[in-house]
Amino acid sequence: MLFSLHAEQHLFPPYHLLRPLLTFWLVLGILAMIVKRFVADWMKVEESLVVIVLLFALSPIFFWVTVRLLALVYVSWQIYSRLPALRSRKTSRLPLLLIGNALLVVYSIGLNLSEYRNVTWSSYFSSLRNLRNSNASLPLNANGLKPDIYYIILDGYVRSDVLKDLYDYDNSEFVNNLEMEGFVVAQQSHSNYAKTILSVPSTLNMDYVDTFAPGLDDSKFWWLMEPFIDHSEVRTLLKSQGYQTVSFSTNWSLTDMNSADIHLAAFPVELTDFEQYLLQTTPLRLSQPFLQDSASVFTSETQRRTILHTLGALDDFVSDPDPVFVFAHILLPHPPFVLDAEGKPVQSATDFSFKDAEDFEGSSEEYRKGYKGQVEFLNSRLQEILTTILQQSNTPPIIIIQADHGSGLLAYFASVEKTCIRERLSPFAAYYFPGVSAAEIPDNLTPVNLFRFVFNEYFGGNFSLLENRYFYFADPLYIYRDVDVGSGLDETCTLP
Repeated sequence: MLFSLHAEQHLFPPYHLLRPLLTFWLVLGILAMIVKRFVADWMKVEESLVVIVLLFALSPIFFWVTVRLLALVYVSWQIYSRLPALRSRKTSRLPLLLIGNALLVVYSIGLNLSEYRNVTWSSYFSSLRNLRNSNASLPLNANGLKPDIYYIILDGYVRSDVLKDLYDYDNSEFVNNLEMEGFVVAQQSHSNYAKTILSVPSTLNMDYVDTFAPGLDDSKFWWLMEPFIDHSEVRTLLKSQGYQTVSFSTNWSLTDMNSADIHLAAFPVELTDFEQYLLQTTPLRLSQPFLQDSASVFTSETQRRTILHTLGALDDFVSDPDPVFVFAHILLPHPPFVLDAEGKPVQSATDFSFKDAEDFEGSSEEYRKGYKGQVEFLNSRLQEILTTILQQSNTPPIIIIQADHGSGLLAYFASVEKTCIRERLSPFAAYYFPGVSAAEIPDNLTPVNLFRFVFNEYFGGNFSLLENRYFYFADPLYIYRDVDVGSGLDETCTLP
Protein backbone atom coordinates (compact mmCIF):
# COMPACT_ATOMS: atom_id res chain seq x y z
CA MET A 1 0.00 0.00 0.00
CA LEU A 2 2.93 2.34 0.68
CA PHE A 3 4.25 1.64 -2.81
CA SER A 4 0.80 2.29 -4.26
CA LEU A 5 0.59 5.56 -2.35
CA HIS A 6 3.93 6.59 -3.81
CA ALA A 7 2.78 5.72 -7.34
CA GLU A 8 0.08 8.42 -7.29
CA GLN A 9 1.08 10.46 -4.27
CA HIS A 10 0.24 13.75 -5.96
CA LEU A 11 -3.43 12.74 -5.69
CA PHE A 12 -3.53 10.82 -2.41
CA PRO A 13 -2.99 12.44 0.98
CA PRO A 14 -1.24 10.12 3.47
CA TYR A 15 -4.28 9.92 5.74
CA HIS A 16 -6.13 8.10 2.95
CA LEU A 17 -3.89 5.15 3.83
CA LEU A 18 -5.40 4.65 7.28
CA ARG A 19 -8.74 2.98 6.51
CA PRO A 20 -7.37 0.57 3.85
CA LEU A 21 -4.51 -0.47 6.14
CA LEU A 22 -6.79 -1.11 9.10
CA THR A 23 -9.18 -3.06 6.89
CA PHE A 24 -6.34 -5.08 5.37
CA TRP A 25 -4.83 -5.95 8.75
CA LEU A 26 -8.26 -6.95 10.06
CA VAL A 27 -8.79 -9.26 7.09
CA LEU A 28 -5.31 -10.75 7.50
CA GLY A 29 -6.00 -11.34 11.19
CA ILE A 30 -9.23 -13.17 10.41
CA LEU A 31 -7.49 -15.24 7.73
CA ALA A 32 -4.70 -16.09 10.18
CA MET A 33 -7.23 -17.45 12.67
CA ILE A 34 -8.89 -19.52 9.95
CA VAL A 35 -5.59 -20.96 8.65
CA LYS A 36 -4.42 -21.70 12.22
CA ARG A 37 -7.35 -24.08 12.67
CA PHE A 38 -5.85 -26.29 9.96
CA VAL A 39 -2.11 -25.62 10.40
CA ALA A 40 -0.46 -25.99 13.79
CA ASP A 41 2.80 -24.18 12.99
CA TRP A 42 2.53 -20.38 13.17
CA MET A 43 5.42 -20.14 10.70
CA LYS A 44 3.30 -21.99 8.14
CA VAL A 45 0.46 -19.59 8.85
CA GLU A 46 2.76 -16.65 8.26
CA GLU A 47 4.03 -18.11 5.02
CA SER A 48 0.43 -18.55 3.83
CA LEU A 49 -0.34 -14.91 4.60
CA VAL A 50 2.78 -13.79 2.70
CA VAL A 51 1.43 -15.58 -0.37
CA ILE A 52 -1.92 -13.79 0.05
CA VAL A 53 -0.21 -10.41 0.32
CA LEU A 54 1.86 -11.10 -2.82
CA LEU A 55 -1.28 -12.10 -4.71
CA PHE A 56 -2.85 -8.83 -3.59
CA ALA A 57 0.07 -7.01 -5.22
CA LEU A 58 -0.65 -8.42 -8.70
CA SER A 59 -1.05 -5.11 -10.48
CA PRO A 60 0.72 -2.90 -13.07
CA ILE A 61 3.22 -1.93 -10.41
CA PHE A 62 3.87 -5.56 -9.38
CA PHE A 63 7.14 -5.72 -11.33
CA TRP A 64 8.64 -2.77 -9.52
CA VAL A 65 7.34 -3.97 -6.18
CA THR A 66 8.97 -7.37 -6.84
CA VAL A 67 12.31 -5.81 -7.77
CA ARG A 68 12.33 -3.76 -4.57
CA LEU A 69 11.26 -6.74 -2.47
CA LEU A 70 14.07 -8.90 -3.87
CA ALA A 71 16.59 -6.17 -3.11
CA LEU A 72 15.31 -5.89 0.43
CA VAL A 73 15.35 -9.69 0.88
CA TYR A 74 18.99 -9.70 -0.16
CA VAL A 75 19.86 -6.93 2.31
CA SER A 76 17.86 -8.69 5.03
CA TRP A 77 19.74 -11.94 4.39
CA GLN A 78 23.08 -10.15 4.58
CA ILE A 79 22.12 -8.63 7.93
CA TYR A 80 20.74 -11.92 9.19
CA SER A 81 23.81 -13.95 8.16
CA ARG A 82 26.01 -11.72 10.26
CA LEU A 83 23.94 -12.18 13.42
CA PRO A 84 24.78 -15.65 14.87
CA ALA A 85 22.44 -15.16 17.80
CA LEU A 86 19.51 -14.91 15.45
CA ARG A 87 20.60 -17.89 13.32
CA SER A 88 20.68 -20.12 16.39
CA ARG A 89 16.99 -19.65 17.09
CA LYS A 90 14.71 -22.56 16.28
CA THR A 91 12.29 -20.36 14.41
CA SER A 92 15.05 -18.82 12.39
CA ARG A 93 12.88 -17.60 9.54
CA LEU A 94 10.93 -15.22 11.74
CA PRO A 95 13.80 -12.79 12.43
CA LEU A 96 14.64 -12.74 8.75
CA LEU A 97 11.05 -11.90 7.90
CA LEU A 98 10.88 -9.21 10.57
CA ILE A 99 14.09 -7.59 9.36
CA GLY A 100 12.78 -7.59 5.80
CA ASN A 101 9.47 -6.12 6.85
CA ALA A 102 11.17 -3.37 8.83
CA LEU A 103 13.45 -2.48 5.92
CA LEU A 104 10.50 -2.48 3.52
CA VAL A 105 8.51 -0.10 5.70
CA VAL A 106 11.48 2.23 6.23
CA TYR A 107 12.26 2.24 2.51
CA SER A 108 8.63 2.84 1.53
CA ILE A 109 8.16 5.68 4.00
CA GLY A 110 11.41 7.26 2.82
CA LEU A 111 10.22 6.95 -0.77
CA ASN A 112 7.04 8.81 0.06
CA LEU A 113 8.68 11.41 2.27
CA SER A 114 11.18 12.47 -0.37
CA GLU A 115 8.63 14.76 -2.03
CA TYR A 116 7.48 16.27 1.23
CA ARG A 117 10.65 18.32 1.49
CA ASN A 118 9.47 20.39 -1.46
CA VAL A 119 6.61 21.99 0.50
CA THR A 120 7.07 25.09 2.64
CA TRP A 121 5.05 23.52 5.43
CA SER A 122 5.26 26.46 7.85
CA SER A 123 3.69 28.74 5.27
CA TYR A 124 1.09 26.16 4.25
CA PHE A 125 -0.08 25.40 7.79
CA SER A 126 -0.15 29.10 8.57
CA SER A 127 -2.53 29.56 5.63
CA LEU A 128 -4.75 26.74 6.90
CA ARG A 129 -4.83 28.19 10.42
CA ASN A 130 -5.79 31.59 9.05
CA LEU A 131 -8.54 29.97 7.02
CA ARG A 132 -9.98 27.85 9.84
CA ASN A 133 -9.70 30.58 12.47
CA SER A 134 -11.07 33.33 10.31
CA ASN A 135 -13.58 35.61 11.97
CA ALA A 136 -14.38 37.39 8.75
CA SER A 137 -17.98 38.43 8.30
CA LEU A 138 -20.12 40.45 5.97
CA PRO A 139 -22.31 43.45 6.85
CA LEU A 140 -26.00 42.92 6.40
CA ASN A 141 -27.53 44.20 3.20
CA ALA A 142 -29.96 47.07 3.38
CA ASN A 143 -33.19 45.09 3.04
CA GLY A 144 -32.04 42.18 5.17
CA LEU A 145 -32.85 39.61 2.50
CA LYS A 146 -30.67 36.55 2.29
CA PRO A 147 -31.25 34.87 -1.07
CA ASP A 148 -30.38 31.25 -1.58
CA ILE A 149 -27.15 30.90 -3.55
CA TYR A 150 -26.64 28.12 -6.07
CA TYR A 151 -23.11 27.64 -7.31
CA ILE A 152 -23.28 25.01 -10.06
CA ILE A 153 -19.93 23.98 -11.51
CA LEU A 154 -20.23 22.20 -14.86
CA ASP A 155 -16.86 20.53 -15.18
CA GLY A 156 -15.19 21.22 -18.51
CA TYR A 157 -18.19 22.93 -20.15
CA VAL A 158 -16.69 25.17 -22.83
CA ARG A 159 -18.01 28.57 -23.96
CA SER A 160 -20.64 28.54 -26.73
CA ASP A 161 -18.53 30.10 -29.51
CA VAL A 162 -15.73 27.57 -28.92
CA LEU A 163 -18.31 24.79 -28.74
CA LYS A 164 -19.46 25.80 -32.21
CA ASP A 165 -15.95 26.11 -33.66
CA LEU A 166 -14.46 22.85 -32.34
CA TYR A 167 -17.49 20.62 -31.86
CA ASP A 168 -19.87 21.97 -34.49
CA TYR A 169 -22.55 22.28 -31.84
CA ASP A 170 -25.01 25.17 -31.83
CA ASN A 171 -25.73 26.08 -28.21
CA SER A 172 -27.98 29.03 -28.99
CA GLU A 173 -31.21 27.32 -27.88
CA PHE A 174 -29.85 26.74 -24.37
CA VAL A 175 -28.40 30.25 -24.19
CA ASN A 176 -31.65 31.83 -25.40
CA ASN A 177 -33.69 29.87 -22.85
CA LEU A 178 -31.41 31.03 -20.05
CA GLU A 179 -31.66 34.63 -21.16
CA MET A 180 -35.47 34.37 -21.30
CA GLU A 181 -35.37 33.23 -17.65
CA GLY A 182 -33.35 36.33 -16.75
CA PHE A 183 -29.82 34.94 -16.87
CA VAL A 184 -26.90 36.90 -18.22
CA VAL A 185 -24.75 34.59 -20.34
CA ALA A 186 -21.15 35.73 -20.54
CA GLN A 187 -19.94 35.96 -24.11
CA GLN A 188 -16.23 36.25 -23.42
CA SER A 189 -15.74 34.40 -20.14
CA HIS A 190 -12.32 33.10 -19.14
CA SER A 191 -11.07 30.94 -16.30
CA ASN A 192 -7.98 31.79 -14.28
CA TYR A 193 -6.70 28.21 -14.19
CA ALA A 194 -6.72 25.19 -16.47
CA LYS A 195 -7.37 22.48 -13.85
CA THR A 196 -10.25 21.92 -11.48
CA ILE A 197 -8.02 21.45 -8.45
CA LEU A 198 -6.71 25.01 -8.88
CA SER A 199 -9.77 26.72 -10.31
CA VAL A 200 -12.32 25.69 -7.66
CA PRO A 201 -10.29 26.62 -4.52
CA SER A 202 -9.26 29.89 -6.18
CA THR A 203 -12.91 30.75 -6.81
CA LEU A 204 -14.06 29.76 -3.32
CA ASN A 205 -11.26 31.75 -1.66
CA MET A 206 -11.58 34.77 -3.96
CA ASP A 207 -7.86 34.93 -4.62
CA TYR A 208 -5.03 33.36 -6.56
CA VAL A 209 -3.52 30.14 -5.27
CA ASP A 210 -0.03 31.59 -4.87
CA THR A 211 -1.52 34.26 -2.60
CA PHE A 212 -3.65 32.22 -0.19
CA ALA A 213 -1.33 29.16 -0.29
CA PRO A 214 2.22 30.35 -1.04
CA GLY A 215 5.31 28.17 -1.14
CA LEU A 216 3.94 25.31 -3.26
CA ASP A 217 5.85 25.84 -6.50
CA ASP A 218 8.02 22.76 -6.03
CA SER A 219 5.25 20.55 -4.71
CA LYS A 220 3.29 18.05 -6.78
CA PHE A 221 0.68 17.37 -4.09
CA TRP A 222 -2.70 18.24 -5.59
CA TRP A 223 -4.40 17.19 -2.35
CA LEU A 224 -3.02 20.24 -0.58
CA MET A 225 -5.94 22.16 -2.11
CA GLU A 226 -8.57 19.89 -0.54
CA PRO A 227 -8.98 21.88 2.72
CA PHE A 228 -9.26 25.13 0.77
CA ILE A 229 -12.37 23.71 -0.89
CA ASP A 230 -13.82 22.11 2.21
CA HIS A 231 -13.24 25.16 4.47
CA SER A 232 -13.23 28.07 2.05
CA GLU A 233 -13.42 31.79 2.69
CA VAL A 234 -16.72 31.96 0.81
CA ARG A 235 -18.24 29.34 3.05
CA THR A 236 -16.95 31.12 6.18
CA LEU A 237 -18.43 34.45 5.09
CA LEU A 238 -21.80 32.92 4.25
CA LYS A 239 -21.85 31.05 7.56
CA SER A 240 -21.48 34.41 9.32
CA GLN A 241 -24.75 35.37 7.66
CA GLY A 242 -26.59 32.26 8.84
CA TYR A 243 -26.27 30.22 5.64
CA GLN A 244 -26.30 26.44 5.62
CA THR A 245 -23.97 24.83 3.09
CA VAL A 246 -25.26 21.97 0.96
CA SER A 247 -22.82 19.91 -1.09
CA PHE A 248 -22.96 16.86 -3.33
CA SER A 249 -20.50 14.04 -3.76
CA THR A 250 -18.69 13.91 -7.11
CA ASN A 251 -16.87 10.58 -6.72
CA TRP A 252 -13.65 12.62 -6.77
CA SER A 253 -12.93 13.20 -3.09
CA LEU A 254 -10.31 15.93 -3.63
CA THR A 255 -12.97 18.35 -4.82
CA ASP A 256 -15.76 17.37 -2.43
CA MET A 257 -16.97 19.61 0.37
CA ASN A 258 -17.39 16.73 2.78
CA SER A 259 -17.82 18.82 5.95
CA ALA A 260 -20.77 20.80 4.59
CA ASP A 261 -23.78 21.16 6.87
CA ILE A 262 -25.62 18.85 4.48
CA HIS A 263 -23.55 16.52 2.33
CA LEU A 264 -25.47 14.32 -0.10
CA ALA A 265 -24.12 11.23 -1.80
CA ALA A 266 -25.62 8.65 -4.10
CA PHE A 267 -24.10 5.78 -2.12
CA PRO A 268 -24.00 5.01 1.61
CA VAL A 269 -20.23 4.31 1.46
CA GLU A 270 -18.00 6.99 -0.06
CA LEU A 271 -14.59 5.67 -0.99
CA THR A 272 -11.51 7.85 -1.02
CA ASP A 273 -9.48 8.29 -4.19
CA PHE A 274 -6.80 6.00 -2.78
CA GLU A 275 -9.34 3.27 -2.03
CA GLN A 276 -10.62 3.65 -5.58
CA TYR A 277 -7.06 3.27 -6.85
CA LEU A 278 -6.56 0.06 -4.88
CA LEU A 279 -9.80 -1.32 -6.27
CA GLN A 280 -8.70 -0.56 -9.82
CA THR A 281 -5.08 -1.74 -9.66
CA THR A 282 -5.30 -4.91 -7.58
CA PRO A 283 -7.29 -8.15 -7.75
CA LEU A 284 -9.86 -6.38 -5.58
CA ARG A 285 -11.15 -5.09 -8.91
CA LEU A 286 -13.12 -8.32 -9.14
CA SER A 287 -15.28 -7.04 -6.26
CA GLN A 288 -16.43 -3.87 -8.07
CA PRO A 289 -19.62 -5.38 -9.55
CA PHE A 290 -20.67 -6.47 -6.05
CA LEU A 291 -19.87 -3.10 -4.44
CA GLN A 292 -21.37 -0.67 -6.96
CA ASP A 293 -24.82 -0.77 -5.37
CA SER A 294 -23.52 0.37 -2.00
CA ALA A 295 -20.15 2.08 -2.56
CA SER A 296 -18.85 4.78 -4.88
CA VAL A 297 -16.53 2.55 -6.91
CA PHE A 298 -15.09 3.82 -10.19
CA THR A 299 -17.49 2.39 -12.77
CA SER A 300 -19.61 3.96 -15.47
CA GLU A 301 -22.78 2.88 -13.68
CA THR A 302 -21.86 4.49 -10.36
CA GLN A 303 -20.77 7.65 -12.16
CA ARG A 304 -24.15 7.87 -13.91
CA ARG A 305 -25.93 7.37 -10.60
CA THR A 306 -23.80 10.05 -8.93
CA ILE A 307 -24.54 12.61 -11.65
CA LEU A 308 -28.26 11.84 -11.80
CA HIS A 309 -28.49 11.93 -8.01
CA THR A 310 -27.04 15.45 -7.93
CA LEU A 311 -29.27 16.68 -10.73
CA GLY A 312 -32.29 15.12 -9.07
CA ALA A 313 -31.67 16.84 -5.72
CA LEU A 314 -30.56 20.32 -6.82
CA ASP A 315 -34.03 21.80 -6.40
CA ASP A 316 -34.83 20.09 -3.09
CA PHE A 317 -33.94 23.11 -0.92
CA VAL A 318 -36.10 25.85 -2.41
CA SER A 319 -38.58 25.69 0.48
CA ASP A 320 -36.03 25.69 3.32
CA PRO A 321 -36.75 28.55 5.75
CA ASP A 322 -33.04 29.19 6.33
CA PRO A 323 -30.84 30.52 3.51
CA VAL A 324 -28.70 27.88 1.79
CA PHE A 325 -25.50 27.90 -0.18
CA VAL A 326 -25.75 25.00 -2.62
CA PHE A 327 -22.38 23.85 -3.92
CA ALA A 328 -22.86 21.42 -6.79
CA HIS A 329 -19.83 20.27 -8.74
CA ILE A 330 -21.14 18.14 -11.61
CA LEU A 331 -18.64 16.11 -13.64
CA LEU A 332 -20.33 16.86 -16.94
CA PRO A 333 -19.60 17.22 -19.80
CA HIS A 334 -16.08 16.20 -18.69
CA PRO A 335 -15.05 12.64 -19.60
CA PRO A 336 -15.83 9.82 -18.99
CA PHE A 337 -18.75 9.93 -21.39
CA VAL A 338 -21.37 7.88 -19.56
CA LEU A 339 -24.60 9.52 -20.77
CA ASP A 340 -25.92 10.24 -24.24
CA ALA A 341 -28.06 13.17 -25.33
CA GLU A 342 -31.20 11.51 -23.94
CA GLY A 343 -29.59 10.57 -20.63
CA LYS A 344 -29.26 6.90 -21.53
CA PRO A 345 -26.16 4.88 -20.56
CA VAL A 346 -23.20 4.95 -22.91
CA GLN A 347 -21.19 1.78 -23.21
CA SER A 348 -17.47 2.47 -23.45
CA ALA A 349 -14.92 0.17 -25.03
CA THR A 350 -12.25 1.39 -22.59
CA ASP A 351 -11.94 1.14 -18.83
CA PHE A 352 -13.63 3.78 -16.71
CA SER A 353 -11.39 6.80 -16.28
CA PHE A 354 -11.53 10.57 -15.68
CA LYS A 355 -8.62 11.04 -18.09
CA ASP A 356 -8.89 14.12 -20.29
CA ALA A 357 -6.91 15.94 -22.99
CA GLU A 358 -4.07 13.83 -24.45
CA ASP A 359 -4.70 11.20 -21.77
CA PHE A 360 -8.21 10.49 -23.09
CA GLU A 361 -8.37 6.84 -24.16
CA GLY A 362 -10.13 7.24 -27.47
CA SER A 363 -10.07 9.14 -30.75
CA SER A 364 -10.77 12.85 -31.25
CA GLU A 365 -14.02 11.98 -32.97
CA GLU A 366 -15.09 9.83 -30.02
CA TYR A 367 -14.29 12.74 -27.72
CA ARG A 368 -16.35 15.19 -29.80
CA LYS A 369 -19.32 12.81 -30.06
CA GLY A 370 -19.32 11.91 -26.35
CA TYR A 371 -18.83 15.50 -25.26
CA LYS A 372 -21.68 16.85 -27.41
CA GLY A 373 -24.01 14.15 -26.14
CA GLN A 374 -23.38 15.05 -22.50
CA VAL A 375 -23.74 18.78 -23.26
CA GLU A 376 -27.12 18.18 -24.86
CA PHE A 377 -28.36 16.06 -21.95
CA LEU A 378 -27.06 18.55 -19.39
CA ASN A 379 -28.73 21.47 -21.15
CA SER A 380 -32.09 19.77 -21.19
CA ARG A 381 -31.95 18.64 -17.56
CA LEU A 382 -30.66 21.96 -16.25
CA GLN A 383 -33.46 23.91 -17.88
CA GLU A 384 -36.01 21.87 -15.95
CA ILE A 385 -34.14 22.29 -12.65
CA LEU A 386 -33.62 26.04 -13.05
CA THR A 387 -37.27 26.62 -13.91
CA THR A 388 -38.32 24.81 -10.72
CA ILE A 389 -35.87 26.77 -8.55
CA LEU A 390 -36.94 30.13 -9.98
CA GLN A 391 -40.66 29.39 -9.73
CA GLN A 392 -40.67 27.95 -6.20
CA SER A 393 -38.16 30.21 -4.42
CA ASN A 394 -39.78 32.68 -2.02
CA THR A 395 -36.90 35.12 -2.45
CA PRO A 396 -35.32 35.39 -5.91
CA PRO A 397 -32.15 33.28 -5.65
CA ILE A 398 -28.64 33.92 -6.85
CA ILE A 399 -27.73 31.26 -9.40
CA ILE A 400 -24.25 30.88 -10.81
CA ILE A 401 -23.68 28.38 -13.60
CA GLN A 402 -20.00 28.27 -14.34
CA ALA A 403 -17.48 25.80 -15.66
CA ASP A 404 -14.15 25.52 -13.87
CA HIS A 405 -12.36 25.47 -17.23
CA GLY A 406 -13.04 24.64 -20.86
CA SER A 407 -12.95 21.29 -22.63
CA GLY A 408 -9.89 19.18 -23.39
CA LEU A 409 -10.16 18.22 -27.06
CA LEU A 410 -7.05 20.21 -28.01
CA ALA A 411 -5.44 20.37 -24.58
CA TYR A 412 -2.07 18.80 -23.80
CA PHE A 413 -1.22 18.71 -20.10
CA ALA A 414 2.40 17.97 -20.93
CA SER A 415 2.79 20.96 -23.26
CA VAL A 416 1.39 24.46 -22.97
CA GLU A 417 2.72 25.19 -26.47
CA LYS A 418 0.59 22.46 -28.05
CA THR A 419 -2.53 23.35 -26.03
CA CYS A 420 -5.38 25.40 -27.44
CA ILE A 421 -5.54 28.00 -24.65
CA ARG A 422 -8.71 29.51 -26.10
CA GLU A 423 -10.49 26.20 -25.62
CA ARG A 424 -9.10 25.27 -22.21
CA LEU A 425 -9.56 28.70 -20.57
CA SER A 426 -12.95 29.60 -22.07
CA PRO A 427 -15.58 28.20 -19.69
CA PHE A 428 -19.31 28.55 -20.06
CA ALA A 429 -20.73 31.05 -17.55
CA ALA A 430 -24.27 32.29 -16.86
CA TYR A 431 -25.46 34.40 -13.93
CA TYR A 432 -28.87 35.00 -12.39
CA PHE A 433 -28.32 38.09 -10.28
CA PRO A 434 -31.74 39.47 -9.26
CA GLY A 435 -31.83 43.24 -9.12
CA VAL A 436 -28.54 43.59 -10.99
CA SER A 437 -28.63 44.65 -14.63
CA ALA A 438 -26.46 43.06 -17.28
CA ALA A 439 -24.60 46.36 -17.68
CA GLU A 440 -23.46 46.19 -14.04
CA ILE A 441 -21.80 42.77 -14.47
CA PRO A 442 -18.21 43.15 -15.67
CA ASP A 443 -17.60 41.67 -19.10
CA ASN A 444 -14.32 40.23 -17.86
CA LEU A 445 -15.62 38.75 -14.58
CA THR A 446 -13.35 35.77 -13.95
CA PRO A 447 -13.87 33.08 -11.26
CA VAL A 448 -11.40 34.68 -8.84
CA ASN A 449 -13.62 37.80 -8.72
CA LEU A 450 -16.97 36.05 -8.87
CA PHE A 451 -17.83 36.03 -5.17
CA ARG A 452 -16.14 39.38 -4.60
CA PHE A 453 -18.75 40.79 -6.95
CA VAL A 454 -21.60 38.81 -5.33
CA PHE A 455 -20.68 39.91 -1.81
CA ASN A 456 -20.35 43.54 -2.88
CA GLU A 457 -23.73 43.56 -4.62
CA TYR A 458 -25.83 41.63 -2.12
CA PHE A 459 -24.12 41.76 1.28
CA GLY A 460 -22.60 45.22 1.52
CA GLY A 461 -19.07 43.92 0.95
CA ASN A 462 -16.18 46.15 0.05
CA PHE A 463 -13.99 43.80 -1.98
CA SER A 464 -11.90 45.27 -4.73
CA LEU A 465 -11.83 43.25 -7.94
CA LEU A 466 -8.44 41.67 -8.57
CA GLU A 467 -6.48 42.04 -11.76
CA ASN A 468 -7.39 39.18 -14.07
CA ARG A 469 -4.56 36.66 -14.56
CA TYR A 470 -4.62 33.48 -16.59
CA PHE A 471 -2.43 30.45 -15.94
CA TYR A 472 -1.51 27.12 -17.40
CA PHE A 473 1.02 24.84 -15.75
CA ALA A 474 4.57 24.17 -16.81
CA ASP A 475 4.44 20.52 -15.71
CA PRO A 476 1.47 18.10 -15.61
CA LEU A 477 2.40 17.01 -12.07
CA TYR A 478 3.87 20.20 -10.63
CA ILE A 479 0.73 22.20 -11.34
CA TYR A 480 1.64 25.05 -8.99
CA ARG A 481 4.40 26.10 -11.38
CA ASP A 482 2.33 28.58 -13.32
CA VAL A 483 2.81 29.85 -16.84
CA ASP A 484 1.05 33.14 -17.68
CA VAL A 485 -0.97 32.53 -20.85
CA GLY A 486 -2.96 35.75 -20.98
CA SER A 487 -1.56 36.65 -24.38
CA GLY A 488 -2.96 33.46 -25.95
CA LEU A 489 -6.51 33.63 -24.67
CA ASP A 490 -8.15 34.51 -27.95
CA GLU A 491 -5.90 32.72 -30.41
CA THR A 492 -8.07 30.56 -32.66
CA CYS A 493 -7.37 26.85 -32.94
CA THR A 494 -8.19 24.39 -35.68
CA LEU A 495 -8.87 20.70 -35.52
CA PRO A 496 -5.99 18.48 -36.65
